[in-house]
Amino acid sequence: MKKILIKTIAAVLCFTAIPSGFSQSFDFDLDSSDWFKPTGIWKYAEAGNLAKVQKQLDKGVDVNDEFNPFNLDLPGTTPLGFASGNGHVEVMALLIDSGADIEKYGERSLKLAAAGGHLDAVKLLVSQGVDVVAHGGEAALLAAVNRHYETLKYFVDLDTGVDAINEIHAFYEKFIDGDEEIVIQLLWPLGSLDGVLTRAVEAEREDLSILIIKIGGDVNVRGEAGWTHLHTAVYHKLTKMVEFLISTGVDVSVETDYGQSVLFFARSRGVPEIITMIEKAAPPVMKIRRGEGQLTVEIEGLVGERYEVSYSPNLREWETREIVKLESPTRSYAVQKDLEQPMGFYRVKFAD
Repeated sequence: MKKILIKTIAAVLCFTAIPSGFSQSFDFDLDSSDWFKPTGIWKYAEAGNLAKVQKQLDKGVDVNDEFNPFNLDLPGTTPLGFASGNGHVEVMALLIDSGADIEKYGERSLKLAAAGGHLDAVKLLVSQGVDVVAHGGEAALLAAVNRHYETLKYFVDLDTGVDAINEIHAFYEKFIDGDEEIVIQLLWPLGSLDGVLTRAVEAEREDLSILIIKIGGDVNVRGEAGWTHLHTAVYHKLTKMVEFLISTGVDVSVETDYGQSVLFFARSRGVPEIITMIEKAAPPVMKIRRGEGQLTVEIEGLVGERYEVSYSPNLREWETREIVKLESPTRSYAVQKDLEQPMGFYRVKFAD
């Protein structure tokens, strides 16, 4: 696994971007296998060559230069990132003393050091002020999924008040090889917990998904076609995940870009337990229809529940029009029989 990790990190380090004002030039040949490899100060930082890094700095090379041969509009990797990802503490100290921007680049350097299990590098970055409360959960997750227990334990012993770090520690033995491929996204320049959470849910890794949410993943983030994690969990029939998402207060009423509700997904997938959970959690859906000279409200909700249909002329004062008990999943109710009358606003909610 260690060899896979090193290759993955190397690929991550290379697929980053050259910023405007780039102060170093280099040539590469697309036909060469070496064209994407770091050069100059980045190469020496990666190799831990203290003397050559110092020589580059003496020449006036910017300590915060970002490396990215693809010239994409993404943040790149600085010499500090290369040194951190390979555990070269003396080079890191030199770069920090020379003005490496800890506030801007410390977070990613911490993740790279933790992913590689370089405990002394992690300790140095923390001592220099990298925000462990804000970023320690992600760094600890990277250490854990790559089986670097001592580095993980360090984050636990810091006692930062981040409960998720203790959750990661308790979960340590449950990580599988495939989780590395999911979590490694955190090392990309624009990688985020939300992206990792999406991959974990799609991989049907319920326990890992729940753990990522506890670290800080957004349960309501919308992905392709407007799908939320709840849509995905229901679609994949992940009962435990659905239950947990509902317990977090996830928006159960959200629809996809194509108007598909979570309740629609639940009924179409046919898992009774999930259907019951969604029906109990989902607010009633109200659709207003015009036709045959009247205004009709169609209520979709839980069979046997009582719903209150209310009217307001101004969205401030509401009056109850009717209490409706659903005998079937949907029911239509004429709220206004004369369309010539002034229109107002209608809402439906659970009856008290």
